Amino acid sequence: MIIWALGTLDSIKKPTMHYAWSKVKQQLTFSRKATERKCFAFTRSDKPSLKRWPRFHLADPAAREFTARLGPDGGSRGYSAITQQYSDTGLAWYINGYLVPDVYIKRNTKYRFLVEGGSNPYDPRSYHPMIITDEPHGAYSQLSEDQQKEVRVLAGIGYSVRGDPRPLAAGRLCLWKHTQDGDRRKDVEFSTFERFRNSLMLQCGEGEAAVLEFTPNKS
Repeated sequence: MIIWALGTLDSIKKPTMHYAWSKVKQQLTFSRKATERKCFAFTRSDKPSLKRWPRFHLADPAAREFTARLGPDGGSRGYSAITQQYSDTGLAWYINGYLVPDVYIKRNTKYRFLVEGGSNPYDPRSYHPMIITDEPHGAYSQLSEDQQKEVRVLAGIGYSVRGDPRPLAAGRLCLWKHTQDGDRRKDVEFSTFERFRNSLMLQCGEGEAAVLEFTPNKS
């Protein structure tokens, strides 16, 4: 039996979640004659490409507080289709329960983000402090010192007495996750994000959310 999978590389050339894989048994015939052609296509399909889930917009002018949790990136219908980038961990931010929405805010107005992305710096999947920058991919803490100098930080970073940057908003881990019977490879089979999210379960660890306050200004 042949087992195969295809995927893409992220921004630092690491493999991401595969988007195509073997779903049925496929046998090879080694005793065929040289003139026989019994090849079959692994990846070609007549099925139309999957339509991405729509981008969500949080634009309530009265909203002052947002909840930031983590969840599965939703495969080729979700994070990668919406942002044209790939998640290094297979996770993405869920703001007020929506996958990486556009958040509309007003200048000179204070906002609060209740951050529940994990606070364990020794586990990459359990450590996602919220940092607001002008860099589209994120992972500010993992950038080199020279790379960090190229990023404009708007909120979420403080500095030690030695001048080293440190995240300020790392709360407990609240994670939307697949149920025991769930299969991450089948995320793309959900036609809408709402159906996909309703198939997940929310699991929160001990502790409290970190609070990130942010007041945008004209700069």
